[in-house]
Amino acid sequence: MHNREMVVKLQNAHANHIENIYRQMMRLPGNPDGIEILKIGDTKVFLSNRSRLENRAIFTGNETLAELREVTACFDRKGVTGFFEINPANFFRSNPFSWQSEMVPALLALGYQPELLRCVWYLDEYREPHEDEASIQIKQFTYKDADELVAAKLLVEPVEPDKIEHERKTIKHLFTKPWTYFIGYEGDRPVSISKLFIQDQIGYLAWGYTVEEFRRMGHHRKHVLARVHQAFETGCEIVFTVTDFNVPSSLSLQKVGFKLAYNYLLMEKPAATQ
Repeated sequence: MHNREMVVKLQNAHANHIENIYRQMMRLPGNPDGIEILKIGDTKVFLSNRSRLENRAIFTGNETLAELREVTACFDRKGVTGFFEINPANFFRSNPFSWQSEMVPALLALGYQPELLRCVWYLDEYREPHEDEASIQIKQFTYKDADELVAAKLLVEPVEPDKIEHERKTIKHLFTKPWTYFIGYEGDRPVSISKLFIQDQIGYLAWGYTVEEFRRMGHHRKHVLARVHQAFETGCEIVFTVTDFNVPSSLSLQKVGFKLAYNYLLMEKPAATQ
């Protein structure tokens, strides 16, 4: 696959995962998070009233200055920080193609700031692992197992007693077919959790978490393998995920066979001061 095609495909797949989350949140009674999904030209915009990394605009690189201003105004209106991916496919204008790097200077002039360098990793062929962390057992949960999942998740990530019922209702409402949860156990104790999102034969390894005392014991790798296996078993052609630059999880991914698809610059538009 040509590099630009790869970048566009994976950026859009990541946008699909955000859209799925926000459309489910939008259906919560009263839309408590103030979710908005907009289209400005060819740019998808995802907004909520709360601080979230998913508050994003998915830039194509072909935005006009007027469209960039309109996108910026959406986040200022909401009073939330926006996050934006600048990658090899949208760094230059592609329609028509130009070698002039217009996007980043325009964003800087509008008050955007460089935040992080991030890495997108992909795997397009599944191979059974030769080694295994025998003490770690991974259990898979589909949307049909929501009640059991909630009980296990609250043991991995406890919440305040007065928030338990809200957590239960939210998970059961948002847990839909494109998603699969995975819980890792040490003996009978659930100690790690991760998620897999599948759409259009692309698997996205979403967020994961391990209780601190059980980190560096193989849970991350075991969750990666479980999700990759499930993705390819259900017909995915490619699996991808995102990490920060030069972190332990990126080394773990490479050991499993993941390759670097591309790096991107995460830019931030700070919330407008009142």
